[in-house]
Amino acid sequence: AADSNCDLENLILIKLEAENQGLRERLNEANRDLQSEKERCETLELQFKQEQQRSEGLEKEQTALIENFAEERSRLHKEENRLRKKCFYYHRGSA
Repeated sequence: AADSNCDLENLILIKLEAENQGLRERLNEANRDLQSEKERCETLELQFKQEQQRSEGLEKEQTALIENFAEERSRLHKEENRLRKKCFYYHRGSA
């Protein structure tokens, strides 16, 4: 009976060790998956920040272009008015 009891305890111990090894392997795999996911998130965060900076740069460039366009339009409008006045006075003087 003592040998039978000892054999049963050994079987239980072997089974527990096998389960423990299986759990360790699953834990290691989960840790690898977690590390991989963490690295993927860091990469995505970096890409997001780069795209955000690019977007901000494009917005600044767009604002500058709009301002330049408005200034040029204003300058052309003033030049057009100046030429119209000049033409008006020229035609008025010759009539």
